[in-house]
Amino acid sequence: MNYFWLYLVVAAMLCGNWPSVMKFAHLNASWMSFVFALGTGIIAILGIALNPMLPPLKSIGIGTIAGAVNGLGLLALGILLARQEEVSKILPLFLGIMTVFSLIGGLLLLGEVFTFKKLIGTLVIAVGVYLLS
Repeated sequence: MNYFWLYLVVAAMLCGNWPSVMKFAHLNASWMSFVFALGTGIIAILGIALNPMLPPLKSIGIGTIAGAVNGLGLLALGILLARQEEVSKILPLFLGIMTVFSLIGGLLLLGEVFTFKKLIGTLVIAVGVYLLS
């Protein structure tokens, strides 16, 4: 059985709601980043306990760099959430812009193919970001 859509919906539901929950906590950006990382770390430790095989050190290093880059992004997002900005405005803009950067990263770092369908999707996202701003 293919669980693609189940995992996709669960991931979207959980990841799509953490900014609202975090804003509800009334923390500043630094504390938001810290408790977010703490919560993520606890879940990661549970995941490692289920699959304790140690990956290559190079992979751990690259993953750590990715985590640091993500942490800086979360700090910037936390600054926006800590202000009186609306989550219902920030998150769709953030996700739309993040999608475009993910596409660029996939092309440059992973050699993914840029198709006409992806071009149309990117243009639709750009129009959506413009309309939401």
